[in-house]
Amino acid sequence: MKRNFSRRGFTLVELLVAMAVGLVVLGAMYAVFTMQNRELIQQDMVTAMQQNARAALEMMTREIRMAGYNPAKKTTGWSSSPTTAPGPAPGIVTADAAVLAFVADLDGDSDTTYADNENENITYSLCVAGACSPCRWKCLARTANGVLQTVAEDIEALVFKYYNAGGAELTTPVAAADLASIRKIEVAVKARSAREDPGYTSGSSDHYYHYEVKSQVTLRNMGL
Repeated sequence: MKRNFSRRGFTLVELLVAMAVGLVVLGAMYAVFTMQNRELIQQDMVTAMQQNARAALEMMTREIRMAGYNPAKKTTGWSSSPTTAPGPAPGIVTADAAVLAFVADLDGDSDTTYADNENENITYSLCVAGACSPCRWKCLARTANGVLQTVAEDIEALVFKYYNAGGAELTTPVAAADLASIRKIEVAVKARSAREDPGYTSGSSDHYYHYEVKSQVTLRNMGL
């Protein structure tokens, strides 16, 4: 019985064509993987930035709403210093475009001094690296009873606007005589992504993502 075996293999041209097709397929797969990976990283950066800004805003608005809280309705006898008993009167202490300081008698003991009155003297401001720790660039700073802490990093702008009972915006910094007339505060927080994205160019001509969120706070304890 005679058997015929073909000894003919692949030609060089066939091998080259197969390799070329394989490289095209691998290239397409790599491009899809790279694109999906980049989009995932981008989404993570944007989500983290948005959550950072929203958390910072939520914390501020919750505390600002308590400004002027004075359940004992004490109107006289307050001191001008947060370290001298019984401390400053509840209300707005400083109302500037980028700095807000206020006092609230949270425990209702008619004493707002630093000692034994935690979180009754609050200041929100923007700080830069070296001015508060930890802070790599610009951060939201919260000073509670004289102790400054960083509460949110990569906050590039913090803007306060103040309105009286008639809805008119007050000029900043609000004069001491007009602080008691503040009834509403608009808070704007602008955050920046923690890292650059080389494939993205923002309206600011940089490679960071930017996100701004605003909220208006009605001061329910002012003017009572």
